[in-house]
Amino acid sequence: AAWAQNREAAEKRKVDFGRSPKKERHRNLLAAQQSFRKRSRRKPQYLPLHNELATLEVGQWLDGRVRKMRSYGAYVSVGAETDGFLHVKDIRDDAFLAKPEDALRLGQDVRVCVKAVDPEKKLLSLSCNPLVVVNNEEMIKLEALKVEQCFENVTITKVTPFAAYVDVGAEVPAYLHVTDIGLFPQRRIGQPREPRVDPLEPGVVIEKVWVTSVDLELRRFRITCEPPEFRVEEAEIQDLRSKQRVDLWGEDWEDEAERPWNYDDEADDEDDVLSLLDDDDDDEFDDAAPLEDDQQDDDQEDDDQEDDDGITTLGDDEMKVLLRWSSPR
Repeated sequence: AAWAQNREAAEKRKVDFGRSPKKERHRNLLAAQQSFRKRSRRKPQYLPLHNELATLEVGQWLDGRVRKMRSYGAYVSVGAETDGFLHVKDIRDDAFLAKPEDALRLGQDVRVCVKAVDPEKKLLSLSCNPLVVVNNEEMIKLEALKVEQCFENVTITKVTPFAAYVDVGAEVPAYLHVTDIGLFPQRRIGQPREPRVDPLEPGVVIEKVWVTSVDLELRRFRITCEPPEFRVEEAEIQDLRSKQRVDLWGEDWEDEAERPWNYDDEADDEDDVLSLLDDDDDDEFDDAAPLEDDQQDDDQEDDDQEDDDGITTLGDDEMKVLLRWSSPR
């Protein structure tokens, strides 16, 4: 009898605290997520070996599979004894990619072109873009570039979120930062200034650009769309604004100490502030409207009251004058 009772209680506990349909669905969902994570971390299989590095040629197109992802590129299996490296800049030529995950995924089949191959070092470089044969002899050497050299009718080849690369006929594309695009002069008062290049897209032709700097060590140079004379004027204006000190009343003060509102902000004694007002603000008090008798008596009582520390209490009108001189107009 006792055994039967215990068995019945165990069956009841199993029903009350056992697997419910809701818990079962939740457990199956977790298992599916874990299985998906394992499959996503698993490297895809190599393609069957059917190519040799010694037989590959530059410009040859191959079918590959993405096997490994890095922040700077991806490794693609093309059926050779080593994986080819696909740099992030060679994935797309019409847009900028910050990381290869924006366009590729593990196990994806891609069509790649052989960019460079070295059978001795077992190195293979790939590209998703067709190779463009360039004659370096006709290109402008970086050593021949000069600052403020002008190029006309140049074409934008690539755009990034913060810059653009422009083909000016040199060995490497020119670097055009967004701050170097510049604005046209204001044609009409109240009309906003328009950018010199709009829109900033591949294929857009820029009328004129100027070289601002050349770095032979890093093999790059920078250009701008603003004419030299315009950049000189802007620099002079900025220099003038930095040197000129104009107060809020429109008067020029060579020394900050001569400003009437220039007093120590950290001063705790209000008598120092009153002394400044007494020296410089007599006309302000003279021009004030006459007060009524009752208000004059109240202000006189406020002036006579002093704290235990000897700090004078300001009246309402004096506080108004103080705020008038301490705040910008």
